[in-house]
Amino acid sequence: METLSNFLAKIIKSLGFVVCVACPGSRNKYLLQAFSKHFRTIVCISEHSAGFFCLGLNKANRSCYAFVCVTSGTAVCELLPSVVEAFYSRCPLLIVSADLPFSFRSSGYPQAIDQTKIFGRYGLFSRLDWTVNKSAQLRFSQNMPSHWNVAFLEEDPVALKIRLSVV
Repeated sequence: METLSNFLAKIIKSLGFVVCVACPGSRNKYLLQAFSKHFRTIVCISEHSAGFFCLGLNKANRSCYAFVCVTSGTAVCELLPSVVEAFYSRCPLLIVSADLPFSFRSSGYPQAIDQTKIFGRYGLFSRLDWTVNKSAQLRFSQNMPSHWNVAFLEEDPVALKIRLSVV
């Protein structure tokens, strides 16, 4: 059985992405370990810069070329300006964010903010939380931002039923 992170890497690869812009943190380490095996990885310390860098690469290549992977909490908030820009320019921008399981909400645990639809109408939202649900639908669009929120505590082999919906 493979890990969730490795499975996600294969799905992202099938969409045509070749570059992962990585904003490393402790929560997204499992995602980045898997992504580094499948994609050219560029490390960017600033999430704000990473979002615009990905957007620029996607515009220059006129395709789904680069995606950004961030850790949990306020790191996701830093991407809002690039998400809005991608929305109005009808450009793809895939954001993969790590998160804590839903059960951590309102617990006082560090970085346990609610990322559900954090970008509002400016992006499609999909949540993978295998502690709550063993199946998920990932929504993706080539004409607007897509945010995939991945919740887990530790990377374990998991049997998930994931369906990709390209809109």
